[in-house]
Amino acid sequence: MGGASAEREVSLPCGRACATALRGEGYEVVGPDAGPDLGERLRGFSPDMVIGDCRMVEDAACNR
Repeated sequence: MGGASAEREVSLPCGRACATALRGEGYEVVGPDAGPDLGERLRGFSPDMVIGDCRMVEDAACNR
Protein backbone atom coordinates (compact mmCIF):
# COMPACT_ATOMS: atom_id res chain seq x y z
CA MET A 1 0.00 0.00 0.00
CA GLY A 2 1.11 3.54 -0.44
CA GLY A 3 3.82 3.77 -3.04
CA ALA A 4 4.94 6.85 -4.89
CA SER A 5 2.04 7.35 -7.30
CA ALA A 6 -0.46 10.18 -7.26
CA GLU A 7 -2.93 7.72 -5.69
CA ARG A 8 -0.85 7.33 -2.52
CA GLU A 9 -3.32 9.27 -0.35
CA VAL A 10 -6.11 6.92 -1.45
CA SER A 11 -3.96 3.81 -1.38
CA LEU A 12 -2.91 4.15 2.27
CA PRO A 13 -6.37 4.25 3.90
CA CYS A 14 -7.77 1.66 1.50
CA GLY A 15 -4.77 -0.60 2.10
CA ARG A 16 -5.33 -0.24 5.84
CA ALA A 17 -9.02 -1.07 5.35
CA CYS A 18 -8.06 -4.17 3.35
CA ALA A 19 -5.67 -5.26 6.09
CA THR A 20 -8.34 -4.72 8.75
CA ALA A 21 -10.91 -6.72 6.76
CA LEU A 22 -8.47 -9.59 6.22
CA ARG A 23 -7.48 -9.60 9.90
CA GLY A 24 -11.17 -9.75 10.75
CA GLU A 25 -11.32 -12.97 8.74
CA GLY A 26 -8.44 -14.43 10.74
CA TYR A 27 -5.52 -13.73 8.40
CA GLU A 28 -2.16 -12.52 9.64
CA VAL A 29 -1.47 -9.36 7.65
CA VAL A 30 1.67 -7.29 7.19
CA GLY A 31 1.15 -4.07 5.25
CA PRO A 32 4.47 -2.48 4.37
CA ASP A 33 4.52 0.79 2.48
CA ALA A 34 5.31 -0.01 -1.16
CA GLY A 35 8.62 1.51 -2.11
CA PRO A 36 11.52 0.62 -4.39
CA ASP A 37 12.81 -1.86 -1.78
CA LEU A 38 9.46 -3.68 -1.36
CA GLY A 39 10.69 -6.95 -2.86
CA GLU A 40 13.63 -7.13 -0.49
CA ARG A 41 11.45 -6.23 2.49
CA LEU A 42 8.92 -8.93 1.59
CA ARG A 43 11.69 -11.53 1.47
CA GLY A 44 12.38 -10.63 5.09
CA PHE A 45 8.78 -11.55 5.96
CA SER A 46 8.75 -14.83 3.96
CA PRO A 47 5.06 -14.34 3.07
CA ASP A 48 2.79 -17.18 1.98
CA MET A 49 0.89 -14.75 -0.24
CA VAL A 50 1.25 -11.20 -1.53
CA ILE A 51 -1.77 -9.20 -2.69
CA GLY A 52 -0.39 -6.63 -5.08
CA ASP A 53 -3.67 -5.15 -6.24
CA CYS A 54 -6.59 -5.53 -3.89
CA ARG A 55 -9.16 -3.39 -5.67
CA MET A 56 -11.93 -5.93 -5.13
CA VAL A 57 -11.09 -6.17 -1.44
CA GLU A 58 -10.58 -2.39 -1.29
CA ASP A 59 -14.01 -1.71 -2.75
CA ALA A 60 -15.67 -3.94 -0.15
CA ALA A 61 -13.56 -2.76 2.78
CA CYS A 62 -13.67 0.95 1.93
CA ASN A 63 -17.42 0.90 1.47
CA ARG A 64 -18.25 -0.63 4.86
